[in-house]
Amino acid sequence: MKDSSCQARMQLFCLPYAGGNAYFFNSLKKTCTKNVEVVPIEYSGHGTRINEPLIDNIEEFVKDICNEILGKKRNMPYALFGYSLGAKLCLFVAKSLYEITDQKPVHIFAGASQPPNIVEKIDPQVWENDQVIIKILKEYGGLPEEVLKSKEILDLFLPIIKNDFKICEQAVLDSREFTCDCEVTVFYSKDDNIKGRISDWSLYTTGKCELILYEGNHFFINQHFEEIAMKINEKLFV
Repeated sequence: MKDSSCQARMQLFCLPYAGGNAYFFNSLKKTCTKNVEVVPIEYSGHGTRINEPLIDNIEEFVKDICNEILGKKRNMPYALFGYSLGAKLCLFVAKSLYEITDQKPVHIFAGASQPPNIVEKIDPQVWENDQVIIKILKEYGGLPEEVLKSKEILDLFLPIIKNDFKICEQAVLDSREFTCDCEVTVFYSKDDNIKGRISDWSLYTTGKCELILYEGNHFFINQHFEEIAMKINEKLFV
């Protein structure tokens, strides 16, 4: 079978949510056109990199992501798509990659996240109470019930999610520190705009910022992969 990535004209590097892994974007790989090479990025200590150490410092976390991207990057334009935690990290990654390669992304897609000028602090007592964390995960709707009821899986998963929540707390960026000149497209649900400031994403670009509201909870993407893939294709190849 011919490698479809050989036909691509654009690479789309995808950054998962807190506790997520690269597998999350498999449906997107199946639905984007052959012009887009969807490249999911695996965080250290997650998914296929489960045997590597977790990184609890955002500077090192971003450095690791950039190393993963640079190891997969080919000589073509690129875009970034981040979901939840990954959305905020897109701006940190874009800034770092530009400093390293002098090449900016042609588009940033941010999904299910408040903008990074909003500080998301979690009560320190939460880290000591696994049941509270499980309750939070249930409210987000991202994990199947059978996973949440499996002690073996939770024992593996909870240290990862705790680590990533700490990264999320550190993922704060003032727009005066970095703005991009590419277009930004924000996919979100009502659950992602609880502070009514989703439009603050526009502060991080000198270009156009489009906000697209979807029905569903924080993981609305699971019901809207095809629509989102179509929007990505449309934005990258107008």
